[in-house]
Amino acid sequence: MTRIVLVLLAFAASATGASAQANTVRGMAIAPHGTDDVTPCRNTHLAVESRIGFCRAAIKDGYFDVYLDLARLQRVEGRYDDALASIATLTARMPEMPDYPRFHLADAWVPVLVERSIVYAQMGRFDDAMKDADALGHLTIVEALHLSARCMVRAVAGRELEQGLDDCNRAIERKSYVAAMRDSRGLIYFKLGRYKEALADYDAALDRKSGFDGSRYARGVVKLRLGDTKGGNEDIADAEARDISVAQAMAGLGVTP
Repeated sequence: MTRIVLVLLAFAASATGASAQANTVRGMAIAPHGTDDVTPCRNTHLAVESRIGFCRAAIKDGYFDVYLDLARLQRVEGRYDDALASIATLTARMPEMPDYPRFHLADAWVPVLVERSIVYAQMGRFDDAMKDADALGHLTIVEALHLSARCMVRAVAGRELEQGLDDCNRAIERKSYVAAMRDSRGLIYFKLGRYKEALADYDAALDRKSGFDGSRYARGVVKLRLGDTKGGNEDIADAEARDISVAQAMAGLGVTP
């Protein structure tokens, strides 16, 4: 789930139709991903603290969208108040959130709401997390995105898991090809102790998106729980080779060997 926010954003953008206005923050141009100034901030082979420093440097250079990357890294470190502050600094530069679907504004707000809902869920602020997940329903006509966000919040918080499972099932019925939805349901099954079903969902997520490091790590943990020590350790080692902070990130979601 370490990359689920980005995938949900990509899904939302393709479903709603991206707009040039989604690429501006209070009139300031947002830098395209992959620029030299931003790349170290997003380099999963660097330690989290180093990446945080690079993110702050990029922000000083005017790359304001990097506040969201910074918030994700702060969340991984368990610095939840700092993560919320970073998100608040970003939203202060954004257009007001509409109370009805406005596609160009939705594209800007969807990743913010998804990330903030995860922060709240990890903090134990479940009602706030669900409020952000439900706000997605007002921003986009894509019901699957709303359902997936509700499932994800419940999975991360470890609360109302059966309801979360229903949300995920309904989301997958609508958009079965989206790997992030399989990842979310895998986490629900993991926390319900239904490891064989979790394994099937993590397999499906990785079949659809092989670069899901969180899914690979979680699949390794599930394999260990099912007695497949060799397969489990291989998946965990592979995920850690791709993202050196994946174990730390997944521990924050309650997924540990």
